[in-house]
Amino acid sequence: MAFVDKSHPLTEWRRILDPETLKRVSLAFKCLAEGTANDGQQKFAIDFLIKIGCRTYDSTYFPEERVHCLADGRRYVGMQIVDMINLNVNTLKEKNNG
Repeated sequence: MAFVDKSHPLTEWRRILDPETLKRVSLAFKCLAEGTANDGQQKFAIDFLIKIGCRTYDSTYFPEERVHCLADGRRYVGMQIVDMINLNVNTLKEKNNG
């Protein structure tokens, strides 16, 4: 099997993260999913998701079209998360369902 660069969208995190970091990431997401994550775990999980998991701030260009599309999709999810974090909810108006 060919070596897959860390920046490649098809890289599996288990293959490139050291065991201690992988454990920290996994525990943070498990606690987040269970609703028991402390402040540090919450921030770590979201930061990992935005910066590493979704590669939100990385280039999405890859010569192979399918890989490029995957990278764009991954980044899109990250951008949606960042948008929700930065959304000023005080400026939203309630919809009139009548």
